[in-house]
Amino acid sequence: MNTLRKTTLALMTSLSFVAFASGSANAAQVSTEQAVSQFVLAQGKQVMATLADQLQHSITSSLEQFSVDSTLSWSDEEAESTAASQNEKESTDKTAEEE
Repeated sequence: MNTLRKTTLALMTSLSFVAFASGSANAAQVSTEQAVSQFVLAQGKQVMATLADQLQHSITSSLEQFSVDSTLSWSDEEAESTAASQNEKESTDKTAEEE
């Protein structure tokens, strides 16, 4: 019986060691899911950096091209357009009241 216990203990120890070693080997390998996630994160960071650079360039370019004169002329055109549509609405309202 003593020999049976020793054999069982040795077998259990061996199986435990094999199970531990195979578990450690699997843990050291990077899964496909983790590799894809790391790749996507790296690509996302690169895209964000590129977009930030492009946005900064666009803002700088727009500020360099900005002119008060062009803004005022656009504002005048908008005011004229608004006044014309307001006059048109008032004339339509007067015509409706007369009928």
